[in-house]
Order: sequence, then C-alpha cells, then structure tokens
Amino acid sequence: MRVAHHINLVDAAKEITNKSTLAEWEKGKDNLSWCKVIALLFNIHVQPMEFLENTVSSHLYFSIQDIADAYGANNIKQLKAI
Repeated sequence: MRVAHHINLVDAAKEITNKSTLAEWEKGKDNLSWCKVIALLFNIHVQPMEFLENTVSSHLYFSIQDIADAYGANNIKQLKAI
C-alpha cells in the first residue's frame, strides 16, 4: 500500500520506527504494535479500515490455501505447523 501511494520507507516510518524495521514488517519478518501500525497508516494516507479490508482478507486467503494444500496432501506435520 505504501508503494501504491508513492511513499518511500523513510517518509512512511518518520517519527514512528526506522526504515529497516518497517521494511522487515512489510515482508512479514518483524512485528509492530497496533498503535505503530495505525500511525504508519496515517503516514501513508491509508485509513485503518482500508488496510484491514485489503490486507487481512488476502492474508486469510493465503492461510486458508496453505491449510487446504496441506490437508489435500495429508501433511499432518504441516497442518500442525499452521
């Protein structure tokens, strides 16, 4: 969403976190508090509801797809990991 709004990491992270942490969070490799996420959203001119509608639904879709794939392959180990 940040890239779609043509906002760089430095401007998006300004006064909230550093650009490295933001980059890692965007890749799903780091965690941020919900308060920081909301502040970041305002930095990139995105409403929290827009973020939830666009991000959480796609995350759920891929999670469900992972579950379906593991179930179809009868991969109990993968199902437990999910």
